[in-house]
Amino acid sequence: MKKNHYAKANNMGILGITAEDGDTIFSPWERIWFRPTLEIIGPQSGYKGIDGLSNIILDNSMARITYRLVNNQLGEEILDMIVKHININDGDINKFCCKSLS
Repeated sequence: MKKNHYAKANNMGILGITAEDGDTIFSPWERIWFRPTLEIIGPQSGYKGIDGLSNIILDNSMARITYRLVNNQLGEEILDMIVKHININDGDINKFCCKSLS
């Protein structure tokens, strides 16, 4: 990985940023490819009645998540921690449930 040239200015220009972000003890390549991630993708919610959209309080919402694991991380353990965190912090309005696609 150290043999691969990393052009910091070029990368920042492509991304349209003025400073790099992330944990500086890791190289840019490590931050991009070898660190754990958690991404929320495809959030959905809303009211879809006969008249279309409305400004009512939602009865449900949905989002897909994806996460990248690294050594010594177990998918089921990470998923359990995510569920526990959401259920503790959502004000007991709703309970979070999930379905693993793996």
